[in-house]
Amino acid sequence: MQTDLYKRHLERFEQAQVACRERYHWSAFPELHEHPQREAQLNKAEAFLAACQHKTFEIDQPGIHGFLGEEVSPYTQKALEIRYPRSDIDTLFEAAGSGIRAWGFAPAETRIGVLMEVVERLYARVFDIATAVMHTAG
Repeated sequence: MQTDLYKRHLERFEQAQVACRERYHWSAFPELHEHPQREAQLNKAEAFLAACQHKTFEIDQPGIHGFLGEEVSPYTQKALEIRYPRSDIDTLFEAAGSGIRAWGFAPAETRIGVLMEVVERLYARVFDIATAVMHTAG
């Protein structure tokens, strides 16, 4: 699968290398005002708040020992009513440490493919992320 990700993102990765080497401006993605979902996302705040109501985010991670969440949106001053796992920090760092060893042994093509996929998925959700940040961090 990782090799497939590398092949899938190879053209974009090569374009980025050329831009770095030749020192010119280049973006892998359209500017936000050109984002294909821009119009559909303009009223995302209300949809985000509705999706949060009484929601518990189930995340598969080690060391979970309960749930927490008392956030109030600095934007609306209303409770977000979301809950997410509370995990033991030492258990999380131990899991990250074991994962980083495997990541270190992964071939460069695997790492490039995975990271390019992460960037693409983040961009696809840029409006969702921006709305969540607005309502959680201000």
